[in-house]
Amino acid sequence: VTPLSVIIGSPLSGLILKLFEDVGGLHNWQWLFLIEAIPSLVLAFVVLRYLDNNVAEAKWLTTEEKTLVQADLAKDRANRDRAANGKAARTLKDMLANRYVWLLALIFFSFNVGYYGISFWLPSIIKTSGINDDFQIGLLAALPYVFGALFMIWNSRHSDLTQERRWHIAIPAVIGCIGLALSAYCSGSTFWMMTWICVAMSGTLALIPTYISLPGALLSGTAAAAGIALVNSVGNLAGFFGPTVLGWLKDQTGQTDSGLYILAGFLLLCAPLIFMLPARLINPKIKHPDAVQPGAEGSLNITERF
Repeated sequence: VTPLSVIIGSPLSGLILKLFEDVGGLHNWQWLFLIEAIPSLVLAFVVLRYLDNNVAEAKWLTTEEKTLVQADLAKDRANRDRAANGKAARTLKDMLANRYVWLLALIFFSFNVGYYGISFWLPSIIKTSGINDDFQIGLLAALPYVFGALFMIWNSRHSDLTQERRWHIAIPAVIGCIGLALSAYCSGSTFWMMTWICVAMSGTLALIPTYISLPGALLSGTAAAAGIALVNSVGNLAGFFGPTVLGWLKDQTGQTDSGLYILAGFLLLCAPLIFMLPARLINPKIKHPDAVQPGAEGSLNITERF
């Protein structure tokens, strides 16, 4: 969803900036905010009308399908309890005391620094390379997300097929690091800079879906919602930290190269951190001997926790 929104939104934003300056007495950026707010406003009412609260209320599922989904969810909970031997983090206190939750938050923060930093500054980086047309900048800014979407799908699919998680996060993180570092090194050439940014975005986006599957492997019950919220809250601080660091260094040095090297370093940090999570904790293929098998063919259960 994230790559698709940028693939569509980035050229659209560039087009609005190019065509709407001084239209109706408003600046182009004001038109940008007004026009791009419309889909969110419309979707708010769509969600209220069509998004169901739970499986039982889902109008788009048949009675048989509802029963099947609910049975699989019950089996997942049973597998989690068996695998954890009664030690799963179920309460808020358990969640806060779980070192893996904080490790997940740190991993999320480390790769988000790279992701948000490059996403926020990408149009400016492209402009400094000599491209001044807003629509062309929008098109070029969308290109890394095209490659990122393709690699994201492949990496997620391969992770599920091999039932492995850690390497499918670590390798894309290293690829993202290399891409960011080389994009800074090749900043004098628009072609090579964009080539390596495409590599960087491919690696960064590819690890996100695989990572997102991990918090549910650690937490259950009341702790699940609070733990996921904590991980996201800490991780999303990178949305401030990454762009701010890159912007500050740009102000100090007059270029983004040094900032990109720092963002690359945070992506690299993600790789060793992920191996601090035991494979038995997060790899779906390592199952507890008493685990209940999934009811639906092809579905995955993460059954081994501790």
